[in-house]
Amino acid sequence: REKVTVCGIINYMGSRPLKKGGKISFINIEDDAGSLEFVVFNEEFEKYKHLLKMDEFIFVEGELIYDSF
Repeated sequence: REKVTVCGIINYMGSRPLKKGGKISFINIEDDAGSLEFVVFNEEFEKYKHLLKMDEFIFVEGELIYDSF
Protein backbone atom coordinates (compact mmCIF):
# COMPACT_ATOMS: atom_id res chain seq x y z
CA ARG A 1 0.00 0.00 0.00
CA GLU A 2 1.15 3.45 -0.86
CA LYS A 3 2.00 5.92 1.92
CA VAL A 4 0.78 9.46 1.38
CA THR A 5 0.75 12.78 3.22
CA VAL A 6 -2.33 14.99 2.88
CA CYS A 7 -3.40 18.20 4.53
CA GLY A 8 -6.67 20.02 5.01
CA ILE A 9 -9.12 21.44 7.50
CA ILE A 10 -11.07 19.05 9.74
CA ASN A 11 -14.79 19.42 9.00
CA TYR A 12 -16.16 16.24 10.62
CA MET A 13 -15.19 13.89 13.45
CA GLY A 14 -17.27 10.94 14.59
CA SER A 15 -16.74 7.56 16.22
CA ARG A 16 -18.45 4.31 17.05
CA PRO A 17 -17.65 1.46 19.41
CA LEU A 18 -16.07 -1.75 18.18
CA LYS A 19 -17.48 -5.18 19.08
CA LYS A 20 -14.15 -6.19 20.64
CA GLY A 21 -13.89 -3.02 22.72
CA GLY A 22 -12.37 0.34 21.98
CA LYS A 23 -13.64 2.56 19.21
CA ILE A 24 -13.03 3.55 15.63
CA SER A 25 -13.02 7.23 14.65
CA PHE A 26 -13.86 8.75 11.28
CA ILE A 27 -12.35 12.11 10.42
CA ASN A 28 -13.04 14.12 7.28
CA ILE A 29 -10.71 16.84 6.01
CA GLU A 30 -11.16 19.18 3.06
CA ASP A 31 -9.22 21.67 0.99
CA ASP A 32 -9.84 23.54 -2.26
CA ALA A 33 -9.46 20.32 -4.27
CA GLY A 34 -12.00 18.19 -2.37
CA SER A 35 -12.42 16.11 0.77
CA LEU A 36 -10.99 12.91 2.23
CA GLU A 37 -12.18 10.67 5.04
CA PHE A 38 -9.73 8.70 7.14
CA VAL A 39 -10.09 6.13 9.90
CA VAL A 40 -8.25 6.23 13.22
CA PHE A 41 -8.32 3.28 15.60
CA ASN A 42 -8.52 3.62 19.37
CA GLU A 43 -4.81 3.59 20.34
CA GLU A 44 -3.81 6.09 17.66
CA PHE A 45 -6.81 8.32 18.37
CA GLU A 46 -5.92 8.51 22.07
CA LYS A 47 -2.31 9.29 21.19
CA TYR A 48 -3.17 12.18 18.84
CA LYS A 49 -6.59 13.44 19.99
CA HIS A 50 -5.05 16.62 21.39
CA LEU A 51 -4.12 17.56 17.79
CA LEU A 52 -7.56 16.86 16.29
CA LYS A 53 -9.81 19.92 16.48
CA MET A 54 -12.72 20.96 14.28
CA ASP A 55 -11.95 23.70 11.73
CA GLU A 56 -8.20 23.31 12.31
CA PHE A 57 -5.55 22.67 9.65
CA ILE A 58 -3.84 19.27 9.89
CA PHE A 59 -1.30 17.10 8.05
CA VAL A 60 -2.00 13.36 7.97
CA GLU A 61 0.34 10.57 6.88
CA GLY A 62 -0.96 7.08 6.23
CA GLU A 63 -1.72 4.31 3.77
CA LEU A 64 -4.03 5.11 0.91
CA ILE A 65 -6.93 2.78 0.13
CA TYR A 66 -9.29 3.70 -2.71
CA ASP A 67 -13.00 3.12 -2.12
CA SER A 68 -15.40 3.92 -4.95
CA PHE A 69 -18.44 3.85 -2.62
